[in-house]
Amino acid sequence: MRRCSLALGTQARTLAARMDDTADSVAIDEIVDLKAGVRDLDELIDEQLAMLTLLKVVQSPFLDFVRAADLFQVAISNTESSDRAVARLSSLASDIQGQYDAHQQHKTNSPQWRSSQGPLPGTSGRVDGWTRADQPAIPQSVNRPGRRTTPPATRRARAPTGA
Repeated sequence: MRRCSLALGTQARTLAARMDDTADSVAIDEIVDLKAGVRDLDELIDEQLAMLTLLKVVQSPFLDFVRAADLFQVAISNTESSDRAVARLSSLASDIQGQYDAHQQHKTNSPQWRSSQGPLPGTSGRVDGWTRADQPAIPQSVNRPGRRTTPPATRRARAPTGA
């Protein structure tokens, strides 16, 4: 178990380093494979921990593991250590996927990336029926400094000041 967790840790740190250098160098398949490996190892460790805990207290005429309780406690401690390592790996794998998702979202929202990709398949470059040239121009007088932009109907009426 310990070797598997060390191998997955090396793989996770390598992916994290590649993601930090160039986010495009990491494929989603690599992240999914890492997360699947961590999940599988977590399931194995949970089962091993349950078995060792049970075997520690088994006492029968043919098997008496109570006398070897100290040995089982060492094995349980090692398994718990592996469980904590897998929890850290799971967190690292989630962080890597979060970075990947953020990078993909940034690429999607980036105007330079969109313009370099051309129009989406099946479209003419129009978004929701508009292109930038189709958008109506905002008159300069609307947003001039010092000019009120709220229409008269929404302004508060002044109370009469005299009797």
